[in-house]
Amino acid sequence: MKKPITLITMVIGVSFSMGSSTAFSESWFDKATKALKDVQMPSVGEESTTPKSPLEELATDDILISTGTGAVVGGVLGYIKGGEKGAYIGAALGALGGFAVGNIAAERRKDYATESDFLDAEIASANTAVSTKEAQLAQLDAQIVSNKREITGLEQRFYRNENILEEAQDKYEEISAQIDENEETQIKYQNSIEYLDSIVNKQNTESAAQKSEIAKLESQRASLIQKRSELTNQYAKLNGLNEKLKVEQNRLSALIAKAKTKHG
Repeated sequence: MKKPITLITMVIGVSFSMGSSTAFSESWFDKATKALKDVQMPSVGEESTTPKSPLEELATDDILISTGTGAVVGGVLGYIKGGEKGAYIGAALGALGGFAVGNIAAERRKDYATESDFLDAEIASANTAVSTKEAQLAQLDAQIVSNKREITGLEQRFYRNENILEEAQDKYEEISAQIDENEETQIKYQNSIEYLDSIVNKQNTESAAQKSEIAKLESQRASLIQKRSELTNQYAKLNGLNEKLKVEQNRLSALIAKAKTKHG
């Protein structure tokens, strides 16, 4: 029998163990609270559901850090060690550490009659993650091109002595938010790649008595390795796009400083 997840107990326990001396930023706590709201909490006496795989998290439309006990606790510990940046890193480690990435796979395997059925499901999840993110990366690429045009327009208007301060500040906030979202998505990529590694490296072939079944498992393993490669390429592309956004962010920052001097 699966034990119910005691998420609230874990969060309260961590909060008390830290004491009141630790100062949390409201923005980080708000993000953790949003993550908590997304968790499907079992009722008293109800069995917990099978954990969501990192691939399923990556395939979602939102870009919030994966939810779960480990994510929240990991984020708390990460904040202690490295501020908000440490919180995101800690949450990533926590999301995998709550069950441990290998144990997530082990828990999910229990829902399938055979290893082959389990691998088929994970291949399908990987396909969905790749196609979903490919579309989103294309949208982000197009948005960056649009951003450049818009910022160039703001610069031209500034040099015509127009007051573009408010518009430039709004655009700066928009780009900053997108950078934050991208960095959270990068964490999801890291989790997904590690998850695929755990499946490929620890694939259970002991129950595959027939050679034909072993051959099928090896074929499925090859498919997962290919999906890992595709996700790694997407991750690299996202890194590159995020660097372009940071260039535009710096460009806006310089423009805002000039506008404040002139019109502020």
